[in-house]
Amino acid sequence: MKAFSFVKSIIFSFVLLSVIIFSCDKKSIIEDDLDVCIKSFELLNSENDQKNLGSDIKCDIDTENYTISLTVPSSAELTGLKFNITPCEGTTISPASGEEVDFEEVVGEPIERETATYDVSEESAKEHSPQQRYKKVFALTKGDKSQDYTVYIIRPLASADNRISAFEFKKETGVNDGLKLTRSSADESRTSDVIINHEDGTIKVKVSTAADVTALTPTITKHASATISPAEGVHNYATPKIYTITAQDGQTKEYTVSVAKDLSNDKIITSFKFEHTQNPDKSFNNVDYSAASIDSSGNGDGAVTITKIPNTVLSLTGLKPTIVISANASVNPENQAPNGFTRGTPAVYTVTAQDGTTRNYNVTIPTLQAVTEITSFKILKTDHQSNSKISTDMTISPTNSGSDYTIVLDGEDQNTVSLSPEIVVSRGATVNPGSKEQKEFTYGTPVTYTVTAENGTAKSYSVTVKSSNSKMKSFKFKSATGNNSSAGKIVKDVSGTISGNTITVNVPHDAELNGLTPDIELYNGANVSPEATTAQDFSSQKTYTVTAQDGSTSIYTVTIQKNTEPEIQSFTFTDSNNAGKNIGNNIGVEVKHSEGEIIVKVPYNTDLTVLTPTVTANSSALAGTQVYKGESGTTEANTSSADFSNSHTTAVKYSAVGPAGGRKVYNVKVYKAPAITEFKFEKSANSDAGFPTGQTYTGTPNQGSSFSANGTIAVTVANTVDVANLKATISGDNFTTLSNHNISFSGSSSYSTTITVQNEHLSSFTKTYTVNLTKEAAPKLTEFKISADTNKGIQSEITGDITDDDSNSAAATGTIKLKFDHKVSNRNTEINLDGLTYTSQPGTGHALTPASPVNGSIHNQQFTLTTTLGSKRVYTVTAVKGPFIKSFTFTDSSNNGKNLGANVDGKIDHAAGTITLEVPSGVTMDAGASANTVTLTPTIELGGDSVTIDPASATAQAFTPDGSTAIQYTVTNSSDTTFTKVYQVTVSKK
Repeated sequence: MKAFSFVKSIIFSFVLLSVIIFSCDKKSIIEDDLDVCIKSFELLNSENDQKNLGSDIKCDIDTENYTISLTVPSSAELTGLKFNITPCEGTTISPASGEEVDFEEVVGEPIERETATYDVSEESAKEHSPQQRYKKVFALTKGDKSQDYTVYIIRPLASADNRISAFEFKKETGVNDGLKLTRSSADESRTSDVIINHEDGTIKVKVSTAADVTALTPTITKHASATISPAEGVHNYATPKIYTITAQDGQTKEYTVSVAKDLSNDKIITSFKFEHTQNPDKSFNNVDYSAASIDSSGNGDGAVTITKIPNTVLSLTGLKPTIVISANASVNPENQAPNGFTRGTPAVYTVTAQDGTTRNYNVTIPTLQAVTEITSFKILKTDHQSNSKISTDMTISPTNSGSDYTIVLDGEDQNTVSLSPEIVVSRGATVNPGSKEQKEFTYGTPVTYTVTAENGTAKSYSVTVKSSNSKMKSFKFKSATGNNSSAGKIVKDVSGTISGNTITVNVPHDAELNGLTPDIELYNGANVSPEATTAQDFSSQKTYTVTAQDGSTSIYTVTIQKNTEPEIQSFTFTDSNNAGKNIGNNIGVEVKHSEGEIIVKVPYNTDLTVLTPTVTANSSALAGTQVYKGESGTTEANTSSADFSNSHTTAVKYSAVGPAGGRKVYNVKVYKAPAITEFKFEKSANSDAGFPTGQTYTGTPNQGSSFSANGTIAVTVANTVDVANLKATISGDNFTTLSNHNISFSGSSSYSTTITVQNEHLSSFTKTYTVNLTKEAAPKLTEFKISADTNKGIQSEITGDITDDDSNSAAATGTIKLKFDHKVSNRNTEINLDGLTYTSQPGTGHALTPASPVNGSIHNQQFTLTTTLGSKRVYTVTAVKGPFIKSFTFTDSSNNGKNLGANVDGKIDHAAGTITLEVPSGVTMDAGASANTVTLTPTIELGGDSVTIDPASATAQAFTPDGSTAIQYTVTNSSDTTFTKVYQVTVSKK
């Protein structure tokens, strides 16, 4: 074990020649030369509270060197010490007794100090405790004499060693049994088993993977003065354990102890073999011999059994095994070390685990057997899945004293059969050919199998396969045999169905059965009677006898049946097979079996060129029926296309062919649905006066959801058209155009009738359309305006008031009322209603006549609004000229005595609605309270249609001639009292 040591560094600056030690406790100290002395020098614990002295301190006095020495505990406080000093009579001392004294550290004088290295032993730790010296000078005086004494205090320094120097688990009786081994003890452990790292405070211990670490007691080495917590008792080290080491000086250090079960307990041989490369002199012939089994179970010795080494390997001395063992384990004898082996006798190999535990393995090379027997010979079904003749396992028993084996099989039509016999031989022996080795057998010819014992002894066995097959392989009629085709109408080879010993042959529905020659196939070595080349009348049953190779026989009864006539069950065209051909999802098909005809109805716009049909045979009536294109051959019907454009005159032929070759030919004719694509009413064909000239009304055909569904035609005509007797022109696809076709509609608001067209080649193929006719509603004006024309007295645009009779008949009417307000300021004449210009709405798609400007007066003018289709409504205009004052005059004759001197004419502004008059300054004013007014009688001339005025003309009024006080005059249209105009009349003096 490695130890650390203390090195003392002792430095002395002087040499002690002699030391006389005295006790300071109440002793007189006499200095003979100077007569200066100290009777006593004490450091009492009782007088130095809190100084950590622990007890009274003894002192040593060196009278020759005038020193006093004392040692205090390492924890003592050296400031403020009080000494109990008694000097000799007449002598004084400073510092005095009881006075607090501070000591200073001695620098450069002898002292023992601790180096950076450590000794692990307790004795060395005690011997080399470090210390420090302190001093204080005391002066003694007696008279004119004086002497200094230096008092030295030695205070040990506390040890700072807080390290764990060694950590171990010692396995002893009853202690640390869970370790399993002594390998973890201090004297036997390997260096790497316990690693102490003082830097990071970790102790890592490795133990066996099989160890129980839940109750271990450590042995810990530390400094003698240090303490440890917790104590060195039993602990569970399944998780890390922390120990705290406290040094003498109080410094602490933590160590975390972790116990890792890293030393493997595994001591297993995982592989044990003799490799030919490691044993080149042993005639292994490039073969390795591995352990057949390795038994490592339980806690006892293991066992290794080697695969048998053949007798060709003569010497087992000096064999070098290749051994694979557990990681970190070792084996003895070592891997590939030469060792002598004896067959049947174990050789012991010892495996030592990483944790030191061991296990013995008994390695055995087995002995070789000398038996050469076949103990079992079988043909297993599982080994012959492809051979339908082997339906169960076959156990073959030997004959000829066990030397011969005969396998009886239902022979196939060839001379050989491939078998893989399962052969069980004596333990350790081999057989050639091997068990389950595929072998080609020729019926009746023996095959030799040789069994060789482990020790090389050999024995031969004879194995023979014989056929017992007396079955008929096939019975058929070939069209090329005899007169089968020419007279018998056998158009293709037909095979019979063999069920047990009954044979049934289905031939075409029109076959002739008299004089047919069969074709018969047999299995290996068999023959048939009567011979297959003999023609017979198969109108009745016939019997055939088959004799197998081994003489066994089977009798077969042959019955001939005519098939039913083959038929096409369905014929159609699908969108998926005829993209872009407008087939749609619904076509009509009628299959006429008795006529051999198929009628197909398709949409009107189907492209009949290059169509591929979907054809199915009536397999329920005759299983195996096929369909082909054409009246002969085998062109696939469902994958080949044809042109059906002229099939209504030249049918496209398809055939249903039965399994025996019987054929039925069908003529396929395809018709496109008749479809109306154009429908119109033209003026040239309809003489009705209400039918607008130059108009053609075109309907919109809708073909419906399918060609078989009814279609619709929607058409809209003018409201003036008489729908009771119309003639239509109808054209389209796949029917003859109808010109001047009479169509009558009844009703008053909703009109409907039907028409039917028929295919031009198939009159029964028709399509009906419902014609829905709508009369357009009579048009209505939404706006009518007269443009402003001041020359005609129209100051601004006039908007007409439009009314309609809500009728949609040919006599639909409306009215337009125009109210012309008189607002041209200086126009005193009537508004001119001739040649006016107008605008109207709606515009687009409508026409209003007469056009603008209008010839003559707008009043009572009739306007006709016509749509693009010719529907009409007639509007009559009522024009009302607004009321106005043409003239406003104070005549001299009507105002006698007013001193007017002449007529006074008013100045009229129709736009502003004002009339101003200027009377002479000498006009006669009213008397009395009305002296500021003048009563005058105006003469008023009115304009407009049916006008009245209030106040009336020639009615006297009191006017204030100040030019600003107005009198209001209102003119009103008598037929429309809401149509008024107001004038403000003012009078001023000249």
